[in-house]
Amino acid sequence: MLAVFMTALGALATPPPQTISIGNATLTNSLIVATSPVKLYTLCGYNNGPAQYVMLFQTNAVPNNGMLAKHSFAVGAQQNYSFDFSFYGEDLDTLAVANSTTPDVLTLGTTNCSFQAILAR
Repeated sequence: MLAVFMTALGALATPPPQTISIGNATLTNSLIVATSPVKLYTLCGYNNGPAQYVMLFQTNAVPNNGMLAKHSFAVGAQQNYSFDFSFYGEDLDTLAVANSTTPDVLTLGTTNCSFQAILAR
C-alpha cells in the first residue's frame, strides 16, 4: 500500500516537459510549426477577418486546398482564440496550421490570422 502511495506521489511531483513557443502576431493564412514529431499543448492566436476555421494538419509543408484536417476549430470574426490539449498534449508527427473558409477540408483563407503554438519536441 505504501509503495502505491509513493508511486502516485512521485507522479504528482513529475515536472512538466520543457515547452517552446512557435509563431508570432504576424497575420498570415498558414504556418509550418514542426517538421518532426512534437507534442502540442496549446494553439492560440487572433482572427482579424470574418468567422472561419483554424485547422491542424500533419504535414511538413503548407497544406493544399482540399486536404482533410486532423482538427478543425470554428473561430468567430475579429476574435482571439485558444485551443488547449491539456497537460497531456497531442502527439503529432509533423504540424502545420492554416485558416479555412470551410470546416472539414481546407479552402485556404486570406492572410488574416495569427498562430502561436506551445509545444514540446
